[in-house]
Amino acid sequence: MAEMRLENMALTAENLQMLISHFYSESNNPTEQMRAHSLLSQAQASPAAWSFVWDLLFLNKSAEVQFFAASTLHLKLVKFWPELPAEQRPALREKLMSTIMTFSSGPKIVLSRLCIVMATMALQMLPEDWPNAVEEIVEHLTSSRQTQIHSDRALWILLETLTVLAEETQSSTFQQQHRESVRAKLDQSAPGVFKLLEKTIPDGIPDSSVTNIDNICQAIRCSSAWLQLHLPLSLCSTLSSKLINVVKMCSQGHDTSNAGMADLAVDALTNLLCRPNSHKFPATVMQIMEEYVSLMDIVQVQLNSPEPDEGLVCAVFTLMVSVAENHSHLLLDSLLLPEGASARNTAMRLIQGILQCSNMPGQYPLEENCSQMAFGFWYMLQDDVIGSDPTPYHQLVQLLAPVYATLAEILLHKSMLPERNDLESNWNSEDKESFRCYRQDVADTLLYCYSILHESLLQLYWNKLDAALQSLQTNPTSWRHLETILHGFLSVAEVVPMEEDRFLPNLLAGLKALPLNHLDVRVAGTVLETVGAYAEWINHHPLALRDVMPLLLMGLDCAEVATSATMALKDLTRDCQPSISPFCSPILLAAKQALAAGHLRAAESIRMMHIVGRVLSICPLQDILSYLDEVLLPRVTELQELAHQVPNAHVKANILLRLRMVSTLFSTLDTRLPTDEESGEAGLVVPARTGSGEGDAPEVQPVQVILRWLLPVLKTVIEHWASDEHIMTAVSSSLKYASGTLLDDCKPLLPDMVNLLTAAFCLHPQPSLLDTAKQLLIMFVTDTDHAALMRGMLADCTEVFLRVCRSAPNLSPQSDLIQAFYNMHLKLMKKDIHTVSQAVGNNLSEIFKCGMVSLSLPECGASKASAAYLSYFILGSREVPHMNQIVKEFGHDLTSRILRCIGGETPRQCMDPLIDVLLALNKKYCEDLARWLPTLLSQENFPTPRPTMTEKEQFVQAVLREKANKRKLQDKVRAFSLLCRGLVNEYGEQQSPFF
Repeated sequence: MAEMRLENMALTAENLQMLISHFYSESNNPTEQMRAHSLLSQAQASPAAWSFVWDLLFLNKSAEVQFFAASTLHLKLVKFWPELPAEQRPALREKLMSTIMTFSSGPKIVLSRLCIVMATMALQMLPEDWPNAVEEIVEHLTSSRQTQIHSDRALWILLETLTVLAEETQSSTFQQQHRESVRAKLDQSAPGVFKLLEKTIPDGIPDSSVTNIDNICQAIRCSSAWLQLHLPLSLCSTLSSKLINVVKMCSQGHDTSNAGMADLAVDALTNLLCRPNSHKFPATVMQIMEEYVSLMDIVQVQLNSPEPDEGLVCAVFTLMVSVAENHSHLLLDSLLLPEGASARNTAMRLIQGILQCSNMPGQYPLEENCSQMAFGFWYMLQDDVIGSDPTPYHQLVQLLAPVYATLAEILLHKSMLPERNDLESNWNSEDKESFRCYRQDVADTLLYCYSILHESLLQLYWNKLDAALQSLQTNPTSWRHLETILHGFLSVAEVVPMEEDRFLPNLLAGLKALPLNHLDVRVAGTVLETVGAYAEWINHHPLALRDVMPLLLMGLDCAEVATSATMALKDLTRDCQPSISPFCSPILLAAKQALAAGHLRAAESIRMMHIVGRVLSICPLQDILSYLDEVLLPRVTELQELAHQVPNAHVKANILLRLRMVSTLFSTLDTRLPTDEESGEAGLVVPARTGSGEGDAPEVQPVQVILRWLLPVLKTVIEHWASDEHIMTAVSSSLKYASGTLLDDCKPLLPDMVNLLTAAFCLHPQPSLLDTAKQLLIMFVTDTDHAALMRGMLADCTEVFLRVCRSAPNLSPQSDLIQAFYNMHLKLMKKDIHTVSQAVGNNLSEIFKCGMVSLSLPECGASKASAAYLSYFILGSREVPHMNQIVKEFGHDLTSRILRCIGGETPRQCMDPLIDVLLALNKKYCEDLARWLPTLLSQENFPTPRPTMTEKEQFVQAVLREKANKRKLQDKVRAFSLLCRGLVNEYGEQQSPFF
């Protein structure tokens, strides 16, 4: 087997059977099976396949051999149809018909594949070569002369072929002209097909003893496929009624022979009214929809029965929701008709039916799975209402407000959390995640309810909240009602207007009295999340802080709700910073105690430093420094101690935590007052803070003080952890956030920061270090006092980077570093191209060459960054003689590299950035490019053997023609790339009209 070659192996039935047997043998290893598969694929593609398939399609062959033959014939019809001479096609058709009769008794897998082949042949030959294909197939399989097979079997073959015929028409990629002509012929044949289907689908409950249930199911599948064609809806009304009767019949019993029949009928009915052109027949849609709505009677009967058929109920709901989503505009138009109109009643009944779907009895997802289907419809309906003109908008809101009010109440009940015992005993992790997603969908839907109901939704929830609070006082275990109502308030927080003053003050005041420490942690968490969600509203109503702040501070003491408490406090201190001045001391004290207690997780500790930074920003400098001495300095000391310990996972986690806490504090602790203009724009009153004078910003930024503490510690961390990417990222972030907050105030510490970054990068180059260096360079590279320092850092980092690239046999492992390096140089060139060229000196040409090599990297980030750098380099090089000389010297090699990348050296998704480089060359070095391109492409087999010399010349002309239009150049380059890669037939015009 290992030495087999197709070119020296005769394509006989015996050889192919041996290969097929070898492929399916379980004793073979995957390599041998892949080899057999390759040889069989070559055999299928050979012209001889048109002949050898018939030698394999005998009943005495194995099913695997027969299936291979049928699949080969299908492949030949799809991909190699032009190989078959036109005069041989009728004979092939007749032989195929005969073979289908031969295999009428099975194997079924082979018979099904042969039916697909027959449908494929009909599609290929329609309409010119076989204009009456559908009618002849129907006649052949229903004629009384076809006595060699049973009529039920002939009917199944016919229905299977017709099903595939319609499905392939929808899914195959025809040429436009052929597609239209095929569909036109199928439209002409549809009435006859529909009569056959109507005759096959019974009016009453089928008796499995005398009726072939498989044929009925197949007829329904066939209906589903043909109902997707663009036929007039009036032609489908009888078949639609038949299918509705099928669903009703299936609801009258649970005979296993009817299992799945209702689902098939629902799929067909869905296809009828959800196809793209159904909106062209609004009157017919409403007539058919009226029949659909009658299926809601089935739902009512099922839900009232002791053992409801949930599958049937879900199938009906699926139909209703799908149709309503596809015709939401028509539903709204129908609602605007005069009261009593049939269409209006139908539309309202359909909406009420979907409301019942949302109110499906039972707990999602354990007891029911239907209610989640309606979420999309409620969004579409309110979106269409909001998009209406003013007059119909008010009418529709008046009509639908009761519906959405009922929906809001339903969703409160459906999203209620289960009891803890039930949750722990009956819910697995998948159920819990499904319910979490369900609650998020509920929250989104409540937003849609608010867009219809507005203040009345708050009124509804406030009434329920008041009752829940009273109930909780008498029965502490009735927390679930309170939690779900709070979840409702939480859901609409982002759309409640800032001027609302009727219900939210009462809501927050009502929460104040809750015994948070004695509540179930789930309701306590929702209380805190609700407070955080209304942080922006509280900023406009600062008196509410008195009600909510004790709750939040209390939550910091409880480990189980600390996440919710810290998130809510973070939102409040961010959005209400000017108003929290009276609460600074309690917040800072609670934060210190929570950090000292040790019950906060890492994320919560980091979030706590965000809160501390926001609060300290509005405190007097002396208070800030005193607090930092107590809270932060011990952690800096701990960091120093940890840095000297033997590296392990535990030490690393503790170092990362402390570095991230400090970085977060750096990002939020800013004592500089906003300008009057900024304050006025925000409409805020900023409290005065004491510094060197009353109301003035302090002379010393607290972050500067912290940074002085931290820099020696960071030096120790770098000495021991320079090779750890995560630690170095945290170190870089701390310096980046500190400099971003201090701005010019970091100048006194700038030499130490630069030395740290340079030392770390020399020890072990990391992308994060370059990212921080980029920020400092952009800030100070043109500063007179620090220009030499910054240029020195740039030169050192460049030298280290180039040393890494020189020693690396493969640049792919360094792709992140390359991306960061060229992004840094690009930003600096945009700021001052002359300064950068002077700083790197003689290394500039090597940077350019390394960028050229990086274009070929499969990592798109690195190739994109280097391409952006090179294109900007080229565009600006005319102003700098040294850069101009480099482009002249290496432009030929750069062009060669670009062409190889276009030819296939890089993945196609990495190719677009190359176009910017090519465009830059054409703009600034057009004459040179006009020499380089023809010279390179005149080489034989360059960039690949596939394009001809004429095609290369056309490509050169197309590139040189486009000096400004990037989109046109992009199209030309992509087309040439596909040609070079041998993908034209895959993405261009197909040989087969519908494969």
